Amino acid sequence: MEIQIKPRSRMSRFKEAVGGGILLAVLMLSVPLAGHVLWYWYERHAFMGKLDELHARGERLLPEDYWKGGISEDDAASQIRLTYQRLDSDDSVHIDSVDFIPSEHPFPEKAWPFLEQATTYFARSLSRVDQATSQPTCRWGHGFYSPLINMLLPELPQCRRVALLIVTSAEVEHHRHNDDEAIRRFGQILYLSDACEGSPTRVSHLVAAGLTEMVVAHLEGVVPELTIGSRPRGAIPSEELSKFIRKLCDESQTLAGLKYSLETDRAQIIDSYLNLTGTDTFSKYTAGPLTFHDARVALEQCRLMDSTLINSNDRPSAIAALKSIPVGQYWTNDELIGTNPDGLITTHFRVLADRRLLATATAIRSYQVDHGVRPATLAELVPAYLPSIPIDPMSPDDSPIKYVAAGADPYLYSVGNDGIDNGGSEEAMPGEYGDLGDWQRLDRTFHLTTKPHKAVYIPHPPSNGLMLGVGPGMEAKAPWDFDPTTQPPG
Repeated sequence: MEIQIKPRSRMSRFKEAVGGGILLAVLMLSVPLAGHVLWYWYERHAFMGKLDELHARGERLLPEDYWKGGISEDDAASQIRLTYQRLDSDDSVHIDSVDFIPSEHPFPEKAWPFLEQATTYFARSLSRVDQATSQPTCRWGHGFYSPLINMLLPELPQCRRVALLIVTSAEVEHHRHNDDEAIRRFGQILYLSDACEGSPTRVSHLVAAGLTEMVVAHLEGVVPELTIGSRPRGAIPSEELSKFIRKLCDESQTLAGLKYSLETDRAQIIDSYLNLTGTDTFSKYTAGPLTFHDARVALEQCRLMDSTLINSNDRPSAIAALKSIPVGQYWTNDELIGTNPDGLITTHFRVLADRRLLATATAIRSYQVDHGVRPATLAELVPAYLPSIPIDPMSPDDSPIKYVAAGADPYLYSVGNDGIDNGGSEEAMPGEYGDLGDWQRLDRTFHLTTKPHKAVYIPHPPSNGLMLGVGPGMEAKAPWDFDPTTQPPG
């Protein structure tokens, strides 16, 4: 029997061709799609496995690894918060006086009535500070949640204002010859600095550094005049001053704050990556593999940099070690630690240097009161006045703080930002302009007399563009600088 094959129509052949093309396209797409899904699961497994491994070692990596909870009303943090709420509620000239307290000594005589009125007006707030700083610890009660980048730290900008009130009180007490009370107040600012070290993020560490710098700036003018002993009334007992020196020498909280800030910065980066993977299927499987891979690389870089910085004893070695770390594919080391690494590293080691300079200067003053003269060398301070001769953390070779005892103006100094010993020079560092601060000079000097620092002003280079800033006649004025016959303060 002859089988006859019916010829297919043109339409049927077209349908078959389209169907075959679709099948071929599906097959061609399914292979890379399956590979992409496998890649996603591999990268996710590798990253989460690394988190589990580090968790098992006790490392804190995610928001849920940190303490959560509130604070009780009798906690130190509550009292500090009540203090700055009181300050915020007042717009009078009293708080203006606190905001404008100068750090250079001697103060203008016309400033004292304003500063004394401020301390009297805020006596209740200072009483709250006393109550707060009597507590052994201060925890802000932050609730860590995801995304961590949205967490607010409302106390940080206010801590400076509370510290300004305390330092105003300290300066007024010194002016009244109550040095025991003045040193107690300065100790309260160090307590506040330690409290900020317990708050997360790099910014917290920098705020704590600023509070410590405030203590150093003001005590540099107070220490040469300190009255020490059991008499006269208002003198600070030698034992209390020794406790203050030991507090300055104890850098454990500062180092813990650095470690904590690096940890929470790392947690923020990891948490951001986990949020970037998305919750919908499309974004999970498209961006997910690369995101998990990037997160794993960033995690390893962060851990290596954190370990490097925490274990560095001086700024030069920290900068050199950071530069030696291989740069990742997606993140540079500068980006992981901030757009300007000096913002964290240099500030951290400057604070250590300033603490050591202040502790040494205070010990020299104590020795001077006991012996009638300053020591010829720093070795004479050990161990009765200092546990050891402090190392200069800005020096590349573990050199100690320098002491120039000869002459009418003895001083201590650190080698400064460039790590080069310039013999205590207060000339400007290259590239610095304006009114120069202590750390904008070749060396950071700490005078042991009431002689003020040499004033240095470097004009800014001319610019063709519009330069915004404070120009002549635009400077903010302290309330005691207003002429009451022409313009009232405030």
